[in-house]
Amino acid sequence: MAPSSHPSGGHPKGGNGLEMSEAKCFMQYVYVLCSTIKQLIYVGCTDDLKKRYGQHQKGEVTSTKSHRPLKLIYYESYVSKTDALARKYKIKHHSQTRELLYKQLEYSINMASSSNG
Repeated sequence: MAPSSHPSGGHPKGGNGLEMSEAKCFMQYVYVLCSTIKQLIYVGCTDDLKKRYGQHQKGEVTSTKSHRPLKLIYYESYVSKTDALARKYKIKHHSQTRELLYKQLEYSINMASSSNG
């Protein structure tokens, strides 16, 4: 067993050996928005989904500003930002992955597109 790095020689915050600040975890989210007025599907990534969705709705995101209002129709959560960014890239740049996800979300996309906010 490796020696403890804590001055007291033990693990003060539990059996995992991590200080609370080291163990603190922020989820990363890959999300899909759908415009309710135009044919637009937007895929993004953030560590604060509620805040980012609000920014989209307020017109603070250039790429979606003219497509408002938007509906959040899907999201995935990840512990690793690297994993989340890789998933976002795959959805945006690999047609088979994108088409499979859109097929799974077909009803949600149609509902968002047919509503007016």
